[in-house]
Amino acid sequence: MSFFTKLKNMIENTRFYVLCEDVRKYAEKHFDPDDTLGVVSAKEQKKLEPVFFASYDELIAKKGLTDDEIRQKANINKTVLTGLRAHSLVPSKKTLIQLIIALELDINDAEWLMQSAGYEFSKAGLGELAARFFIECKLYDMKLINDVMDSLGYKIKG
Repeated sequence: MSFFTKLKNMIENTRFYVLCEDVRKYAEKHFDPDDTLGVVSAKEQKKLEPVFFASYDELIAKKGLTDDEIRQKANINKTVLTGLRAHSLVPSKKTLIQLIIALELDINDAEWLMQSAGYEFSKAGLGELAARFFIECKLYDMKLINDVMDSLGYKIKG
């Protein structure tokens, strides 16, 4: 039985504790926990902002979602979305992950958007590994993701 089939069966049976164990095994197999995430300075962040906003706007246009649809799916407040549209606010990493899931981005677009904001998925944080896992498997059900994240002690929702 393939890993994806096994995962699908676990989701259907709502046995999240087994899923969490598989996410942990997946993370151990695919990522080096000693690989550290680079820190972006405030000066570097200012240089990245125009790139982030152009990337974000392009992906929103590609998906064809309204601001209200994005806000509801991502479970973020209107102020954050207004700041993104006005190009005055680069979201936090967790908010950006929420947006990636709400936009149902594939892993390439997700990494592109993360990098344009000066972030990348941590290879050591279990919560971010789990989020990446869901994105790679194209599982965008926020209820399922939040249940798994809660069981891992990682809050993805705002």
